[in-house]
Amino acid sequence: MSTPSRYILPNVSMDSNEEIKDSFSVIPQDETSVIRRHSRSFSMAARCLPADVRGDVEKLYAWCRWCDEAVDSALHLHDATVRLAILREDVQRVFEGQAVRHPASQWLAELVQTRCIRQSEALDLLAGMEMDLHLGQVEDEEALLRYCYCVAGVVGLMMCRVMGVSSRSAEKHAIDLGMAMQLTNIARDVAEDWNRGRFYIPKTWVEVELPHLCSDPSDDVALAMDPPSNATVRRSVERLLSMAEVCYSSGLTGIAYLPRGCRPSIILAAKLYREIGREILRQDVRVMNGRIKVPRLRIVYIACNALIRSVLENLVIRKLGMGLFFSRYEVSKTMVSIQQKMNDAKHLAYLGISLTSFMASALFVMVSLHPKDPSYAALPIVYATVCVAIGIVTNVLARKAAVRLA
Repeated sequence: MSTPSRYILPNVSMDSNEEIKDSFSVIPQDETSVIRRHSRSFSMAARCLPADVRGDVEKLYAWCRWCDEAVDSALHLHDATVRLAILREDVQRVFEGQAVRHPASQWLAELVQTRCIRQSEALDLLAGMEMDLHLGQVEDEEALLRYCYCVAGVVGLMMCRVMGVSSRSAEKHAIDLGMAMQLTNIARDVAEDWNRGRFYIPKTWVEVELPHLCSDPSDDVALAMDPPSNATVRRSVERLLSMAEVCYSSGLTGIAYLPRGCRPSIILAAKLYREIGREILRQDVRVMNGRIKVPRLRIVYIACNALIRSVLENLVIRKLGMGLFFSRYEVSKTMVSIQQKMNDAKHLAYLGISLTSFMASALFVMVSLHPKDPSYAALPIVYATVCVAIGIVTNVLARKAAVRLA
């Protein structure tokens, strides 16, 4: 894969003759190392993509990540503003076929040459980064959704271009999936964002007094203000995750629009991010204690589950004639029906095992009352205990399956 190393920019000069002597001036890593370094979920999902798409997806991620860090790593508001101006100028240069000023912009340039990335989408992403500079606390839910669209919804649109999706009907689902992931990010990173002087929970939900970050990074007074407690943000985080669930449902419905080779990757990425929100709820929404992570064993389970789902979906698409006689809606509706039947089958299977285990435990108890050989009198009790444990576990699993059916 080509890298932007030929666009070396040792120092970025500004009108004030100052220089940004930090990571913004350093030659970026290759796109593959960027995604592996910054996102375990996206890195795992990207490996499931076809080779002809994977490289471009990694370039898109790398460019978006670099734009984000251009703001987050700046020590002064002026530096961040200058960086965004350079990146905006580079977007203009890219679409005019001119050489870019910053090496990271070459990732975008290569995508524009091979994919149908739109200039408005790239500029919307930078507009979202600019919102971070003056954000403080989000005013209301509308402002929150606007922010999520700019920093993540447009990424979903650009992913559609990279994967060769041309249907306009797919765009809403792509936007929703991107926004779902951003809402999950916001719910997970409340504490980290607070330390940056940002609070993405709208004032209309809960209003807090933010720390005022001074221009001097050595000023310890800047972060002296106590952060909100878990109890203060709990209901708001739950509301964020509820909004995300609606967006995830819409986003996953749009999977049928993607090329078959790309579906497993997107399903996996969506499920991994969705699980972050569920893990937050399982840990009693203690987001102010630090970043909550999904256990590795559950990640493996989700990866296997996503692979099975993608295989089933491909079988359904083939059965329905690759959409020649059926609409995408009918394909998605059929997938929902299959999922419901699978949950129904799980519920019945777990319930059957549970009832059988309880009946077996009762029989073992009866045997223990009249053992044929006194030396084996304790063995039926052991078997009965094991059967009771199996019965309880499978009964819990049957209830969970029943909840999904509801």
